[in-house]
Amino acid sequence: MISKKSGFTLLEVLASLVIVLLCVIGILQLLLLSSIQVNLLAEKTTSYLTASSKLAELRAGGTANLEQWKKENSFHQATGQEAENCLCSGWYSTVSVLNAGEEKFYRVVMVVVGRTGREETFITYLSDLGWSKAGKVALPLEQPIKLFQSE
Repeated sequence: MISKKSGFTLLEVLASLVIVLLCVIGILQLLLLSSIQVNLLAEKTTSYLTASSKLAELRAGGTANLEQWKKENSFHQATGQEAENCLCSGWYSTVSVLNAGEEKFYRVVMVVVGRTGREETFITYLSDLGWSKAGKVALPLEQPIKLFQSE
């Protein structure tokens, strides 16, 4: 009499474990990648909001407050409570005159440095008559310009 045993062989069990393990590893990699992308997006959003806020202050004050704004924002390092709440480590900016004719036209470049060291560059224009309608509130560049060399 031949007896039939039901169940799986050791080889079948090992093969199914390998398949399940590969699926779990793939899901974990996707979770890790999405976590990295969420952090990057949060840093970019904070950079945009920081630059947008600072450039709005400049436009609201006009060229009358330009020197004071330059002094406050030429270089800023986030410290204390600000560093804990913000995803950026600081920012720096430059202001240049584009034409010295009857009406001065200023180009303001602001670079926000994230906690990871990633730099986001924003540009706006300001004239003696107010901020220019030539640009948006804060316009990120396709290829950020390196304005200062790291020491």
